[in-house]
Amino acid sequence: MKNKIKFLQLIFKRTSCQYEMLDFLRTHRLITEDELIAIRNQEPATLPETVYELLEQRLTKERLQLVHYEWVLLPSERMKLNIVADTASIDFTFGV
Repeated sequence: MKNKIKFLQLIFKRTSCQYEMLDFLRTHRLITEDELIAIRNQEPATLPETVYELLEQRLTKERLQLVHYEWVLLPSERMKLNIVADTASIDFTFGV
């Protein structure tokens, strides 16, 4: 759990993909407009933990098919997050 939150923290810092990710979740009806507004109004430091909990809840409820975290350090650092919903998927990548 801590590694996944750290992963999200780093990928958000390096790629600024958090808003694109939240828009994807909203577009595919995985979060409501009210949830989106509440998340965007949070302190930036708490966003990775909130997003992690949100993704895990959606996995448990089977609203997401897969959330895959890949973090390779050697020979060069590469981070990839893959989110698969029923109708679409999206990848966020750093360092490839």
